[in-house]
Amino acid sequence: TTTTTTTTTTTTTTTTTTTTTTQKASFMVTGVTCGDCSVVLEARLNRTKGVLAARVSAATGRTDVTYDSTCIDVNCITGNIEALGHDARLLTVASETHDGNNSINSSVTTVFTIESFDAPSSDHNSGITTTSDVLYRIADIPGVGLPPASLDAASTTLTVTYSPSIIGVRSLKEAIEKLGFTLSLNQEGLVGAGSMVSVHEAEAMALRKRVWVSMLFGIPVMLIAFVIPYIPVLNNAFEHHIVRGLDVATLVNWILATPIQFWVGDPLYVSALRAAIYGRTANMDTLVMLSTTTAYFYSMISTIVAMSYSDYDNGESFFETCAILLMLIMIGRYLEAVAKRGASNVIAKLLTLQATTAILLHETVSKLSPLDEEVDVALVQSGDLLKVLPGTKIPTDGIVAFGTSSVNESMITGEPMPVVKQVGDVVYGSTVNQEGLIHVRVTKPASESTLAAVARLVEEAQTAKPVVQRIADKVAALFVPVILVITVIDYGLWVLVVATGIVSVNEHPFAFALRFALAVLVISCPPVSRSFGSQRARSCSNPSKKSRSADSAK
Repeated sequence: TTTTTTTTTTTTTTTTTTTTTTQKASFMVTGVTCGDCSVVLEARLNRTKGVLAARVSAATGRTDVTYDSTCIDVNCITGNIEALGHDARLLTVASETHDGNNSINSSVTTVFTIESFDAPSSDHNSGITTTSDVLYRIADIPGVGLPPASLDAASTTLTVTYSPSIIGVRSLKEAIEKLGFTLSLNQEGLVGAGSMVSVHEAEAMALRKRVWVSMLFGIPVMLIAFVIPYIPVLNNAFEHHIVRGLDVATLVNWILATPIQFWVGDPLYVSALRAAIYGRTANMDTLVMLSTTTAYFYSMISTIVAMSYSDYDNGESFFETCAILLMLIMIGRYLEAVAKRGASNVIAKLLTLQATTAILLHETVSKLSPLDEEVDVALVQSGDLLKVLPGTKIPTDGIVAFGTSSVNESMITGEPMPVVKQVGDVVYGSTVNQEGLIHVRVTKPASESTLAAVARLVEEAQTAKPVVQRIADKVAALFVPVILVITVIDYGLWVLVVATGIVSVNEHPFAFALRFALAVLVISCPPVSRSFGSQRARSCSNPSKKSRSADSAK
């Protein structure tokens, strides 16, 4: 008899699911005045742990950062931006959660303004007593993501992250208000274009004051340098020596150039020092401030020496160089700020087409004769039934559920002829219902409508860098250091040439060589014409092509 024994081995496999949350935050950053500033800021953000990609637009100041929210949050990113000396203002935050099954769950962040808070009577004893209790209760609402919410008592704002596929913004607001809050939707938190316009407007106003001051003091300096020498009577008066080594022209230029150098040029000093200290690099402002500061202090020292020593006949003065150069630079900066404001106005004009209110039909009361209520269009969510009266704008994208009408879709298609819409037809937000009464079943909230998509494409087109600009940014990172090296070599060579007698001049070798060194620094400063061309191209080009439109433009 043979006995056979069979052994069965059971293997248990444990699968670990990794969840990754990717968020994209958009900031309005001030102080990004040139391509070098954007390169330094991008490099700093891209080196930050947890940041997946960062893109900075020098033309608009908009900064888009994609990051892993498990490693870094918005506050840390804001801190890194402000560490470079910039002011950062959060515009929008959107997130996507990727799990091990390759599924994607999108979420958005909404900002509410807290008008008042009164805990429900049932919660006075064992419920909501602290801020933590409030946040825990909000986290229990279905569809609220992680991190669930943040409460800023100073600005009385409540920021909530939620999944729009599970809960709409109006349902979320109603659920939070059951906890005792009285909330209003923070429109500034939803639409960043208005913030961009206001920031650029403030920047232009600040630069306008500096431009007027620079022209007030700079134009007389320009007249003394280029006009008065051709008028003998005035020229003799300005060449009159007040004391030994100091004539009237030098004294007037010194007085007029001082406020231009240190008050008008203050933003350039800040930008140059910011790049040197935080970015450990040099930018275009470094060239400007090196040239003007060198010219100013050399002129001051040379004048003082001429006044102090009798064998030093007349000091070399370059006060007019720094005054005129800074005046022209600030005029260019102001025109650039105006161009930024114009670029932001493109998006603001698009958003003015959006309907502001909607008539919501409450079907839960009676499907035959539902009650209607006028609500803010930002509170409309997918699945809502809206009533659209003749002559009014359709609040957002949807499908006609009742009625027949003609709709003017020229805002989307450009065609002036109205289009007949019947039950089952698709309608687009912000188009105009012309004739009949219709009911529209919402398919997309206003923040995801066709108009909102067009506005986002325009924003991306403004932020996206064409190939030529990306190459120019890489060159700019090396351009300034190379110019500084060339300037030092140029200065040393001319001092050597004059000192050895190869070239005979009637002035000190240091002063003679300084002219050439300043010429190298000044002539290397780029013009600002690109800002106007970029702004004009953004307002006229097809936004769906993004930066390719600039690459293919002739």
